[in-house]
Amino acid sequence: MSASRAPRLSQLVCTATPDPIEAEKTALKAKFIAVSTALVAEAKCMPDDREDLWEEKVMWLRRWEKRSGEVFPLVERGRELDVDTKIDTADGPAVAEVDEAYERWVSEEIARLKVDEDVRMEEEALQGAEGQGASAAEPVVSIRMTHVEVPQPACKHSQQAVAEGDDDNKPKITIPPFLTTDSMEKG
Repeated sequence: MSASRAPRLSQLVCTATPDPIEAEKTALKAKFIAVSTALVAEAKCMPDDREDLWEEKVMWLRRWEKRSGEVFPLVERGRELDVDTKIDTADGPAVAEVDEAYERWVSEEIARLKVDEDVRMEEEALQGAEGQGASAAEPVVSIRMTHVEVPQPACKHSQQAVAEGDDDNKPKITIPPFLTTDSMEKG
């Protein structure tokens, strides 16, 4: 054999190139283990369900949202790649119980925020009424005006103003003179 026909060293060495899918699966599994461990640790830190611990519960809710928000995309990707992304069976029931408490507490927090918003808006309305010279004890009476579209086939002007008045608790209807049948017959 001649030296020119001998194989080169680079031809003899075959390097193993990793399969990118397998590398992603391995990385996904490692990341899932770390994130799910943090989720289980957060589940173990759940505060008691007592009214005096409401602020702690709200802070914990935010942390739980962050941790579960990290887990769910990994679970979805694991399904796509056929990677087992399940929390350990010993911790599964505890995480499920904590997640139910999370859902309940979020509903309670939404209800609290709604009540707080209603109270704030009522206080603002009372302050606005006091600022206009009326007292909070005296109800403010106002007349509400609405415009009602009344079809008139022979006339272009077809709006009537309706005002709610105090006379016999009946609405007052004002019809402009040019819309009466007398004025239409004359014209």
